[in-house]
Amino acid sequence: EFSHKITILRIPLIRSFFLTSNHRLAYSAPRKMTYSEDNNSCNDNGHLPATVTTLNRWHDRWEKNALGWHKACVHPALQEYLPRVLNSVLGKNKKHRVLVPLCGKTVDMAYLAKHEDVDQVVGIDGIQKAINEFSAENPELGIQTHSGDVQTLGKNECSTYKGSKITLIRADFFDVDSNIADGRFDLIWDRGSLVAIAPEIRSDYVSAIARLIKPGGYILLSTVDRREGTPEGVEAGPPFSLNEDAVKALYGNEPWIEYVEKIGEKDEIGDDDAERDHWNSRGVSKLFEVYFLIKAKIV
Repeated sequence: EFSHKITILRIPLIRSFFLTSNHRLAYSAPRKMTYSEDNNSCNDNGHLPATVTTLNRWHDRWEKNALGWHKACVHPALQEYLPRVLNSVLGKNKKHRVLVPLCGKTVDMAYLAKHEDVDQVVGIDGIQKAINEFSAENPELGIQTHSGDVQTLGKNECSTYKGSKITLIRADFFDVDSNIADGRFDLIWDRGSLVAIAPEIRSDYVSAIARLIKPGGYILLSTVDRREGTPEGVEAGPPFSLNEDAVKALYGNEPWIEYVEKIGEKDEIGDDDAERDHWNSRGVSKLFEVYFLIKAKIV
């Protein structure tokens, strides 16, 4: 009963590891990633840029199927808050475009593509294997990974793959704009993407989001708050820690933002002895996943 509009774009992208998220490798300086799989260019010092080294590590993780970050179930926060956003906030009986930045092969995309109030999902990722595996694991979406549209995006190749209510883009997220994405978005589901970005270039990430969100659109954001621990443990990442104050400082002063609202949080350690031992060994004694609703101004 759903319309058939799925697309996948293929663009080089750096992603970050996230404990309870899909999967991402941290962005690090320089601001943009200008790496492509078949062009390991060196910088002026004759060394591979940090972004290339990171992306190569990410390729290795995928090739070894070391995907401990990937979850087989739809994120509970998406299931809990999506109805509020689609029905109460964006309005009932409307069809919406949803962006999933740094998407990997998260099952959240399939969930969104099958939702009756979602018109199209667009996922952006830099790993071809992630796109291929998502397509293979969700055959009902009809994504044709063997016949993607290829174009040049800056110094990189960008490929777009389309299926039923979904589009996947492989690209440097910092280069993607509304032309590449075929329009702006009513909703952005940011689970693990912002926490993957090195703190010094978070403002650039926010600028990229600003180019992709519709006036009056919303960001449903999930962050990690390393609330207590050693200084080293709290500052480490990815996932990098962003508490409520940090998120409001980052987005709240943007001229295109109407409001930033904390809507919930979840104790990621709780009474789980294994999780406590895992994070204590990394200098973190309290860890929360925190959820925000951020609205862009209409004008």
